[in-house]
Amino acid sequence: MLTVLSLVFAVLSGPADRLADPAFLASLTAPGDDSARWDALQALWNAGPEEGVQPVRQIRLPVEHHANGRVKALLTAREAWISSSNTVLRATSVELRYLSEKGAQEGVLKAEGLIVDRAARAARAFGAVEVMLNGNTMTGRGAVFDLQTRYIRILSEARLKTNRFGGAFSMKGVFEPKKGDVNE
Repeated sequence: MLTVLSLVFAVLSGPADRLADPAFLASLTAPGDDSARWDALQALWNAGPEEGVQPVRQIRLPVEHHANGRVKALLTAREAWISSSNTVLRATSVELRYLSEKGAQEGVLKAEGLIVDRAARAARAFGAVEVMLNGNTMTGRGAVFDLQTRYIRILSEARLKTNRFGGAFSMKGVFEPKKGDVNE
């Protein structure tokens, strides 16, 4: 069901013509099947910060840039540790903002904890997670991300809220109408 919620979220947060693109559809399922990537990130998180690396507090860090040089992803966190190889970032009380090439905000990810492997273009969030994109919000506990395809999978307690239908999908996929909705 979590993969279904990820599919619904991807569809609701982008143009409808993406459903005709086989590469887009493959990107929704393929990253979720690659559990070795997510297990490696879990092991890195469990190992704790690299020895000798000091935390940076109240960090604001561009993580990715568009071809035109503008910031594509901007991370803010209460505390962060960056590995000596400069490829692994772990952070607490995280907010990651995705920006368009013109600088407009496209989406926001919030998490209690996050570890990013920039070389593998993968990330894993821990604790409460909230993803907001185009008026849609996906929440839950724990998540995995493929940074290249922007695939997101909530690991537990997944919930999707959307304005398109006036209600929310729960983890069981049940539509819950707003109070006063004609379908109530």
